[in-house]
Amino acid sequence: MTIGTPTSAVAPGWYADPMAPGQARWWSGLDWTHHVQPLPTIGQPGSSTSTSDSALLVQRERKLATRALVWGIVAVVIDPLLAPSILAIVYGIIALQRIRRLVAQGAIPVGRRRAITGIVLGVFGAAFTIFCVAVFVARLAASR
Repeated sequence: MTIGTPTSAVAPGWYADPMAPGQARWWSGLDWTHHVQPLPTIGQPGSSTSTSDSALLVQRERKLATRALVWGIVAVVIDPLLAPSILAIVYGIIALQRIRRLVAQGAIPVGRRRAITGIVLGVFGAAFTIFCVAVFVARLAASR
């Protein structure tokens, strides 16, 4: 049973199933097979390094991109001391760099939109906070 074919050459092995979160599917080197298993976790006995590494890399980049998005939303809603904006921008940039590295190795780009959205919201939140502080300082100076 084949499920899909790749656009690039990827070594055979267990990879995160693109159609079923939480499980791994065997990639034959040409296409997906019907063989599935639960995703291995860190330190699970008997899990191969390449299997857990590939699955964990995809999950880690998705988590970084999600963090960027969440901090971006927080930055737009409330941004004390610009911390959420800075976190959104930093997490977004790190996620994009790691995603770019994975894509160069033939992986599917997972989390790119979340990372970019987090960066944009972080920049917007920072700009809005700086604008509000500038208006507050200007009004304070004008009232004296």
